Amino acid sequence: MRTYAEKIFDEPNFLDASDEAETEGEAETVGLYVTATVTHTGDQWTAVAHDLPGGHVVRAEGATWREARKNIARCVLDLLQDEPGITCFQVVPADPEAKAALEGVMVARSARAEAELAEVGATRSAARLLLDKGWSIHDVGTVLMLPRRRISQLLHLDTE
Repeated sequence: MRTYAEKIFDEPNFLDASDEAETEGEAETVGLYVTATVTHTGDQWTAVAHDLPGGHVVRAEGATWREARKNIARCVLDLLQDEPGITCFQVVPADPEAKAALEGVMVARSARAEAELAEVGATRSAARLLLDKGWSIHDVGTVLMLPRRRISQLLHLDTE
């Protein structure tokens, strides 16, 4: 069983400093940002994307949110297939209260992800500092509440 302190290190998306350097300058710019709004009426979801190139408006329906989202994305991508650049696509509720509630969730999730990244960085820095000061890997693991193996992985140490 993993401790709370160790669980975040199991996530596959934590970059170390050497990974970040390799990705700098690789981000592509967005060619077009499309937002579709979705409303629920009866047993039907309706998605509408406005302000598309050429003044086009695209509408799609679905029995579920997921189906409406998939259908509107397909319609928009079919319309934009000849447009250059990368297209970002977002589907949001048309209802302002529902949209604000979902934005609150996304803000909280982003804050959690940033906090987890900060924890990984702080843990890596502390482990490196303590090892450099002569602490044993066992003691570093104990004080950071992580197994020795995790400390070795975190610092890319050869444990064999």
